[in-house]
Amino acid sequence: MKKSFILLTIISLSSTLNANNFHRYIWANYQQFSGNKHQAQQWYELIADAPQQSVFTNKGYLHFLNDHGNYARIMELMPKLEVTFKNDPDIQLIFVAALRKTGKEQEADDKLLRLSHAFKLHPEIVFQATETLVKRKETTNALSLVDDYLNSAPRRPNNFIFHFLKAQIYVNMRDVKQARAHIQQCLDAHPRFPQGWLLLAMMEEQAGQLDQAIKGYSSYLELIGKNQQIERHLLELVFKQKAAQRNQQIVFIDKACLSKSLLLFERKQYQAALQQINNCLDQAPNDTNTRLLKIQILTTMRNFDETIATLTAWISQEPDNTAWYQALHLLHRAQVPAVKIINALSTIHRQHANALLPVLYLADLHTKEGAIDQAHSYHQKALALTDNQELKARIMYQLSISHYEKGEYTQMLSLLAQIEKMEFSFPPAYNLHAYYCATKGKDLVTAQSLCSKAHTGDKSNPHFLDTQAVIFYKQKKYAQAEKLLQALHDNNKTDSSILITLAKTQDKLGNGAQAQASLTLAQQHAKTECEKKKIETLASRWNKQKNA
Repeated sequence: MKKSFILLTIISLSSTLNANNFHRYIWANYQQFSGNKHQAQQWYELIADAPQQSVFTNKGYLHFLNDHGNYARIMELMPKLEVTFKNDPDIQLIFVAALRKTGKEQEADDKLLRLSHAFKLHPEIVFQATETLVKRKETTNALSLVDDYLNSAPRRPNNFIFHFLKAQIYVNMRDVKQARAHIQQCLDAHPRFPQGWLLLAMMEEQAGQLDQAIKGYSSYLELIGKNQQIERHLLELVFKQKAAQRNQQIVFIDKACLSKSLLLFERKQYQAALQQINNCLDQAPNDTNTRLLKIQILTTMRNFDETIATLTAWISQEPDNTAWYQALHLLHRAQVPAVKIINALSTIHRQHANALLPVLYLADLHTKEGAIDQAHSYHQKALALTDNQELKARIMYQLSISHYEKGEYTQMLSLLAQIEKMEFSFPPAYNLHAYYCATKGKDLVTAQSLCSKAHTGDKSNPHFLDTQAVIFYKQKKYAQAEKLLQALHDNNKTDSSILITLAKTQDKLGNGAQAQASLTLAQQHAKTECEKKKIETLASRWNKQKNA
């Protein structure tokens, strides 16, 4: 009986100690997520100093310290907690970060490499360990580590990053063939990975493949938005390409006048270069290479009004020369206000009503500016000006999106039906049709069938996967929808459509705070009026529910 009493006392005391720590942990969390860093720190310190430790509470404390950059304190706790968390890869990574942040690079690298043997299927550990091996110039070991991971780990959406890493390694090894193969695998798995397009563009440029380099740089800019350095470089490549197409490189032209202008330009004496190039044009007003260099100089000087006026004049003289249209359209990459380019193209369109290029470029610029009605009008004009079936499909698809956003579903379905009857497959049309069936059409069976058709053409397209998540959501498979959407969001941080669906799904799962955070992010990145209206409607509904 006495033994039982002592045992009960010990159990009771132990429970009290654990309860106290749990109580402290709750208060630490409350203060942390209320933004009271100092008070949270005090509660966590009470836990750390308690005679009886809990793995659960210490783990929370370490994450708190890591989030707030208190690496010195982590280093103090590390000897005591190292053994406790030896099988926890996430805590081990926090220890690595603390070592690195406190200047112990060698120890951090050594620890990371040991972890890569213990946690061979942990993506972040493998990635960081590979970078460490590359830094140490152990490229063979780095490649072996990545290969072991890719051959053993389950196929995950984020495995694309390891192909990107391999491509970088092979570039450093000057193995162009392997680098190209792995960057292609990276982009096949994640077509919206901007750094992948940038690396591919640089490789193509180095190989002299200017068409592909321009495509790569353009794709990179489409994904990340504005980057002045890349935009300027893209314009330079376009000018260089046009010269190369005429079997002439500007650098090697045997003309004293042009060579002098080029030399001044390379020395960044832009005003002198402009005066010289104008002298050249007085001698040979129709020389394409001289004209291209003038545009390059004006653009570099940010003399955009004269650039536009010059290109507009040349288009009037040579309405069939695509180089001038392309150069004019590309000026929006050089920070030229879109309205200036739109006004110039509108004038050209009035003068050459049956020319396709100005109409397509006007449709594109209005779309980028969010002017849906104007874009729609120009897409309709472009549709009447081309007989190319693939181009027709793309234009009709853009018109279908416009009809959907304006709630004109009959017109949208009519256009999609025309696309689906064409001799070739156009997956984006299947995807839009599937999205309509899942949302407005309320036909989940047809939606799934169309979504599967779209996936056949492009299994990793984030827009198609977003539609699949919408279907899961409508089927009330919220856990499946959230898992898919979270993976999509991790790789597409600024996609408002994905964030809206994620917010709705998190709300259905009872995660109100996460849902609100996702909706706030969606609001920051929303581009179209349709997305903005969805966000506003959802926020209004949640506010009413909250205040009810």
